[in-house]
Amino acid sequence: MSLSYPDAGSYELPPLKSAGDGEIVTSTGTVTTLHELYAGKPVVLSLIYTRCADAQGCPWTTALLSIARKRLDRDEPEISPRARFITLSFDPKHDSPDIMRRYGEPFAQGRDWVFATTDSPAALAPILRAYGQDLRPDPSPAAGAGLAHLLRVFLIDENQFIRNIYGASVLDPALLVSDLKTLVLEQDARLTRPRPEKGLAAEAELSEKRSADLTRWVLDPPLGLPQAPVPADNPLTEAKVALGRMLFYDRRLSLNNTMSCAMCHIPDQGFTNNALAAPAGIEGRSVRRNAPSLYNVAYQEHLFHDGRESFLEATRWERHRWDGCSIRCAACRTIKVSSSGPLAAPRAWQRSGRRSQAMSAR
Repeated sequence: MSLSYPDAGSYELPPLKSAGDGEIVTSTGTVTTLHELYAGKPVVLSLIYTRCADAQGCPWTTALLSIARKRLDRDEPEISPRARFITLSFDPKHDSPDIMRRYGEPFAQGRDWVFATTDSPAALAPILRAYGQDLRPDPSPAAGAGLAHLLRVFLIDENQFIRNIYGASVLDPALLVSDLKTLVLEQDARLTRPRPEKGLAAEAELSEKRSADLTRWVLDPPLGLPQAPVPADNPLTEAKVALGRMLFYDRRLSLNNTMSCAMCHIPDQGFTNNALAAPAGIEGRSVRRNAPSLYNVAYQEHLFHDGRESFLEATRWERHRWDGCSIRCAACRTIKVSSSGPLAAPRAWQRSGRRSQAMSAR
C-alpha cells in the first residue's frame, strides 16, 4: 500500500539523542569508527546480520533501503551524493569483512553505501548499547543458530544526532527519502539546532513563543464552546498550566527518555499525527491505533479510544497499554504531585474537574 507523506521540509525531525560511536571494519578491511564515517553527512544506519532467515527481517530491510537509495539517485540527484548509507553487521563471528563485501556488492554498485562489521563481539557491545539494539539467540527451531532482534534503522544528521528511528511498521522508502531531503534542506538553510542535552529547555522555549493563552481559553472559552469544568476546590492557576505544558514536551517521562507526548500529538498538526496512521513510539515501535487529536479534550467524558478512563490521573496506577499510547510515559503518574508538594491535588477532585485540570494544562 502506498502512503502519502508531507512534503520534505514542511515538517521537523527533532533530535532524539546523540548517535553512538564505535570501532568498525569496513568490507574493504579498513579499520575506522562510525563517527569518522558519518563525516558531516546525513546517514542512514541499519543493523543487520547476513544469516537472517526472516523474509521480513534483515533481507527485507536491505531491500527497502536499496529502493530508497535508487529513488534518491533518480528523483533527488542533488541530494543523493550528500547522503550516506551504512549497513553494520551485529554478527562479527560470522560476518567477516569479505562476507560483508559479497553481501553488499549487489546493493552498493558504486553508491555511497558502506557495509561493515566489527572485529569482535567486545568491539560490537558498546555500539549495541549506544543504539539500544537488543540481541539474543533465537529459540525457535526454524531459526537454527539465528539471532532474535528488533528491526531498527536510524536516520542521523550531519551533527551526529539521531533524528528518526524506523521499525518494521514504518520503514518506507518514500518516507526515508522525504526525511533525508528534510535534513539536507535544514542543513542548507542552517536551521538545524542540535540540542540533545538541552532538548527539554529548547522545546519549552519554542512552545512558549508560539503557545496559546490556555488559562484565558479555559476561563473565557472561544465562541461556541461552553465553560470548561473547573472544580471550586482546585482552581486553575498559571503554575499548573506551565507544569502541564512542561510535562507535555518532556522526553524524560518516556520509558527510554526519547519520546514526549508532543511527538505523537503534534501541536502544528492539530495535536495529532497527520503523517502516520499509527504513530511510531519508543524504539521505533508502532501501536495499533492513531494518535487522537487533543482539541477540546477537557470536555470529553472518557479518555483513550476504548474509553477505559474518565480522568488522566487514573492512568498513574497502570502502565500504558501498547494500544493506547506509544511512549509508555510516566507523566500520568507524576502529574498528581505528592500531597506535601506546592501543587498538591485534593483527593476529592470530581471526575470532570480532574479531567479539565489535567488536560487543559496541555
